[in-house]
This record gives sequence, C-alpha cells and structure tokens, in this order.
Amino acid sequence: MPVEHRTGGSRFRVLGFWVLVLVQVSWFTGSDGGAQSGEARRIISCEGPFAPTTTPEVLVAAFGAANVTTENIYLGEGESEEGTVLFPKSRDERLEILWTDGVTQSRPRLVVVRGNKSHWRTANGLTLGASLNAVERLNRRPFRLAGFRWDYGGTTVNWSGGLLAEQPESPCRIGARFAVPQNAAGEFAAGAETLLNQVSGERQFSSGHPAMQALHPVICEIFMRYQN
Repeated sequence: MPVEHRTGGSRFRVLGFWVLVLVQVSWFTGSDGGAQSGEARRIISCEGPFAPTTTPEVLVAAFGAANVTTENIYLGEGESEEGTVLFPKSRDERLEILWTDGVTQSRPRLVVVRGNKSHWRTANGLTLGASLNAVERLNRRPFRLAGFRWDYGGTTVNWSGGLLAEQPESPCRIGARFAVPQNAAGEFAAGAETLLNQVSGERQFSSGHPAMQALHPVICEIFMRYQN
C-alpha cells in the first residue's frame, strides 16, 4: 500500500506514480483487470463466444477482427466447406467453426481444433496430445471409439456414461479423435501394424481393448458438435 505524503507537491507526485502503474497493469491485463485473459479465451465451451447463439460478429468482439477469417475447412473424405477460422496464422491457436447455414454464417454446427498441440482445451480438461490413458482417467472409465484407418478413424463414439459425457439437456457434445503416434519419417513403431489390424475399420472398439492400450494413441482433434 503506498504511503501518502502530506506535502502537496510530493503527494501529487506519489499519486501520479501509482496512476501510471495502474494504467500499465491495465494495458497488459485488459481493461477489465484480466477477465479477458488469454487463458480464459482459450476454453472450448458451449457458453460465452461459442454458445449456440454465437455469430461471426460475436467472435470478432471476443477475439478481434484480425483473428477471425472465412476459409474452406476440410471435412474428411475429400470434402471441404466454407466456415470461420480463429487465429488462422497461429498453429497453436487455430480453431475452425462450421455453420448450419453457411451462407449467412448462422447457427454454429461444429467447432474443431486439430494438430499435435494447442492452447485450446475443453472445460473438462481435454487437450491435443493427451494420451488414451489420460483421457480414460478424466472420464473415470473406458469409452467407445471408432476403429483406425479411415477418415473418421479414432473418433470417440460414446463416453459410456463417464465424466466427459455431456448432460442430456446440453445443446453441445464434446468429442475427440485419436491417432497412433509416428516417428519423424511417418512410420509406426515395431509391432504397431499387427496391433492396428486388430482395431481398424468402421467398427466401434473399447478404449480398454488390449491393442488400443498397446498402441498408446493420442488426441489429434477435439470437436464440439451442436444439437441443432
């Protein structure tokens, strides 16, 4: 707490110093004293800027016009669709949004984050690069996911009533897609091919399947799907 001097000139110099400090702190943390910190803005949730009522205008107000663009977004199986991208130039902050009405960009349909790592995470702790075992611990039980080696391979199908399952009345559903790690040359570890053959294809498997556990897959995509 600053000491207040009783002499007029000194008193005003001290107060002026602390006003300057407060202005500098406000500049670094945001005008609301940190409520809009980077950490707070990097949560994927069915509330705030990603609520079902969001619009491109809401996203611009939350993240800045320079960080909100319109681009073609890859959907899988050779298809793409025009949508909204946040932080398009940042590998660790890029986030994609698809709309129910792509022409007017209204009613969000899907929020997606992809890659090896990201500053984005879900409110319940899912993040890119998280291991299958780590996600099982978050969920407090095994869950169901699609087999590997097709465009939607490794995608969660059902959280099996675990802690990561959304409440039935929630307008959004959080999911993830897993991939088996490869080395710098894009090759799997020895023995991985045999294991992959046991948990591949358009079928569901438990995360507790021995081959799943032995492959040590990690999250390569997080998505939030809206119940429009």
